[in-house]
Amino acid sequence: MKLPLNIRQDTFLMKSFIQCKRETKHYARSFYFSSFLLPLHKRFAAYSIYDFCRYADNLMDNSNSDSFRKLEHIKRLHEKIGEIYDNKIDCHDRFYALSYTVNRYEIPEKYFHDLLHGLEMDSGNVAFQNFSELRNYCYHVASVVGLMLTHVFGVTEKNALRYAESLGIAKKS
Repeated sequence: MKLPLNIRQDTFLMKSFIQCKRETKHYARSFYFSSFLLPLHKRFAAYSIYDFCRYADNLMDNSNSDSFRKLEHIKRLHEKIGEIYDNKIDCHDRFYALSYTVNRYEIPEKYFHDLLHGLEMDSGNVAFQNFSELRNYCYHVASVVGLMLTHVFGVTEKNALRYAESLGIAKKS
């Protein structure tokens, strides 16, 4: 379902997008400044995606918890993604802007679960026996973010999706 683009009419939504913008500016300065090339509505959508990815990654990286606790964090984020796609996110929720974005741009839920799976893979010692294992890991922690953004950018060409996936792997298509 595509939602109307009336971000400014929803005070809570605007506040949520502004928080996403702050997080992006704080953690990803080059991404933040390059985003100025995007129209405002797409820029804010990109901020909401980045904010979720950064939040999830920080939760794992900054956690002094054991592997069990980290996996509990991931489980809760999987549940949160389910709430977003079931339109059960409250306007005061941290991911209110993301909820708007995934509905507005019809971003597949699978990408978010794939990202979280990548963070699960990253929660222990990361070692790869071959390129196939490395490629799988890179897909889950990087390619899916590019694939999410293709929906915001309006990309529908299948070759472009393949290139977006390859960028996350740093592999020539």
